[in-house]
Amino acid sequence: TVCAAGKYSDALGAASWSTCSICGMGKYAPGTGNTAESDCIDCVAGKYSASSAATSATTCIDCVAGKYSSVAGITSATNCVGCDKGKYSDLAGQSAESSCAQCEAGKYSHLLGATYCIDCVAGKYSTESGNTGFANCVACVAGKYSIVVGAASDVCVECEKGKFSATVGSSAESRCALCLSGTYSAGT
Repeated sequence: TVCAAGKYSDALGAASWSTCSICGMGKYAPGTGNTAESDCIDCVAGKYSASSAATSATTCIDCVAGKYSSVAGITSATNCVGCDKGKYSDLAGQSAESSCAQCEAGKYSHLLGATYCIDCVAGKYSTESGNTGFANCVACVAGKYSIVVGAASDVCVECEKGKFSATVGSSAESRCALCLSGTYSAGT
């Protein structure tokens, strides 16, 4: 009798199934009669398996989106590495850090292992990519506003003539108030 799939035995003259050793976590062996631990196949990079005695590559589970592993044969989701802040990945089962894309201008990611980037809110913008936090979004100066979410350039618009805004980061034209008696605003 041969050792079952998911197991191997390098013992000569074995008389019992108890000489069959189990392929460890992060590995599988689809065939029977395996004669060495090297017959146990590592899960490919980007996947892991917490199962021992696995018989198929289907037991290997993808690292979730936002994470990757460049190492084959890992045994736990905790071995998958999160994309750095300022980067994201929306694909599971990735095997390289290069699968983590920089957040585009106008967006940021403040978390490790992000699956998407967050837009700068209206009233703010960012001209650089790879932003790691809300603080990287630049506020429209007082006297200007922007209704654009995720703006990748300074799209702030001046309040119209006869109006002003003391608010930094205004997100609506309605924040521009009429000038008080005795004052004026010529606009641009």
